Amino acid sequence: MLDKKLYMEFINKYFSKKVFLRSSFCLLAYLIFGIASNWYIEHQFQNDYYSDSRMNFGTVIGLINAALLFSAVFFFYKDFKKVYQSIEFKEIVNIGVIIYVSLCLIKFIILGVYDGFEFSSFFIDVFTEDIFYLFILAIIVFTIAINIMAMWKIFEKAGEKGWASIVPIYNIIVMLKITQKPDWWFLLFLIPFVNIVMSILVTNALSKKFGKYDTFVFGLILLPFIYYPILGFGDDEYGFD
Repeated sequence: MLDKKLYMEFINKYFSKKVFLRSSFCLLAYLIFGIASNWYIEHQFQNDYYSDSRMNFGTVIGLINAALLFSAVFFFYKDFKKVYQSIEFKEIVNIGVIIYVSLCLIKFIILGVYDGFEFSSFFIDVFTEDIFYLFILAIIVFTIAINIMAMWKIFEKAGEKGWASIVPIYNIIVMLKITQKPDWWFLLFLIPFVNIVMSILVTNALSKKFGKYDTFVFGLILLPFIYYPILGFGDDEYGFD
């Protein structure tokens, strides 16, 4: 049986106004945009299913949906951290699951609006297909978001501003500072193929600064989407020589 106390603690922790408000606005925007875009497609492209304009519009819809999904995850993370001061990796996973389930429910509502909530085979097939693609999208966006957050944390651990990790070009300059490499190395990052070698060298130096060697260095290079979150959200501290 479900423990009522644990259930209420979970609800209060993840769905309080201070934690879930901005994410809920993103999800509401996702719902409204989904209904509006479906209505637009239905009325503008009824007799032209394979036109370039329909394909271009579909691409725009996908980009906006991805942006709303990313924003929901990002705000959830930032507000949760602000309220509880810290955040563990398992809590980030919980946030990802909550967002995904919420989006599945929103997809159900969007499709239901046009199908009159009649659970026909067509409704079930379309809903299943949408949920599958949404799952793939959620994995991609969540992976990107978790790595951005991880790099943010790594920069903060090194005594730098977290936002510097998401600013193109400037993040390289700050990373060279963190790894105590010469500033002129930045010029080498502008040279094709040479920048790959420089990235490996800097990654190796970063790993050592956190007391990580050998296997972990290869992990950062070959599986960055796994090892950077470990470095960012783990207990490893910056300052090793």
